[in-house]
Amino acid sequence: MRNSPSPVLGAIVAAAAAAALLAAHPSANADTSSASAAPAASATPVAIAIKDFAFVPASVSIPVEGSVTWKNLDQASHTATDSGVFDSGNLDTGQSFTFTFKKAGTYHYVCSYHPSMVATIVVGAAATATPDSSGY
Repeated sequence: MRNSPSPVLGAIVAAAAAAALLAAHPSANADTSSASAAPAASATPVAIAIKDFAFVPASVSIPVEGSVTWKNLDQASHTATDSGVFDSGNLDTGQSFTFTFKKAGTYHYVCSYHPSMVATIVVGAAATATPDSSGY
């Protein structure tokens, strides 16, 4: 009479096979739920379009050392200005401005010409806008 493998042995073999599979594909077992892990800075700047007298999107989150690029798609001139931190200066139609954020914090900015145009960038959080998400 032949002995059949025990259920414990089968479980051990299955666990070893799963561990080998995960080791072969490191991204498969990456812990994306860890709040303590710092997100990597985006290689491509997050894009914010200036169109229809608004910043689109109006709120983004990026990691420290992440960059944001604003591009004016309106016919009117605009700015992206957080007094004391960054100021794009005048942006005519088609012009853009990129700024890299070195410190964590919440940055509220405005168009100097149109004070109703306001938006926010949260630096030091996981990114919520993908690079070039505005589609410009």
